[in-house]
Amino acid sequence: MTQTVSPPDATPAPRRGRWSVTRVVLVLVVASLLAMWVYVLFIGKEKFPNRIDEKAWPAAAERVCAGVTRQLDALPAPATFAHIQPRAEAIRQRAEVGQEANDLLARQLTELRALPPPASKNDRLLVQAWLHDWKLYLGDRQAHVESWREGHDVQFAETMASGGPISDRMDDLANQNRMDDCVVPNDFG
Repeated sequence: MTQTVSPPDATPAPRRGRWSVTRVVLVLVVASLLAMWVYVLFIGKEKFPNRIDEKAWPAAAERVCAGVTRQLDALPAPATFAHIQPRAEAIRQRAEVGQEANDLLARQLTELRALPPPASKNDRLLVQAWLHDWKLYLGDRQAHVESWREGHDVQFAETMASGGPISDRMDDLANQNRMDDCVVPNDFG
C-alpha cells in the first residue's frame, strides 16, 4: 500500500482577530486627520471679527470710496515734491496737496456716514467704530498738514490703536469686507 504524503505548507496561517498596538495607533491617527479635514473643509466656518454680515453696506461703501480713490490718484504723488527747491517751497506745495486730499477724505467720510446703516446691531457697531477711526485718522492727517504749513517736514504720526497705527485696524475691516478702495491712502508716508 502506498501512502500519499502531502507537502507541508510553507506559510503558516495568519492570525486573525488580534490588532497590534502600532496598527491601532495608526488607524486612530488617520481617522483623526480625516475628521479634521472634513471639519475644516465642510463644517467649520472661518471667523473674521471685522466681517460685516450684510453685503449691501460694504458694496455701497466701496462705491463711495472708489470715486474718492480716483480723485486721490489724480493728485501729485509724494515723490513729486522731492526735488523742488527751496525745501520750504516743496513743503508749502505738499501742504496744499495734502489739504486737497484731506478735503476729499472728509467728503468720503460724510458720504459713508450718510449710507443707510446695516440692519444688525453687530454690523452697525463695526461700521460706527470704523467711521470713528476714520475721524481720528483724518484729525491726524490735518495735524500733519498744519505742521507742513508751519514749515516742518516730520514723519507722519498716527493715533495708536490695538497695538499699532490706527490705519492697520481700519485697513483690516476694509480688506475683510472687500472694500479695497476704502483702505487708508498711502500718500503721507
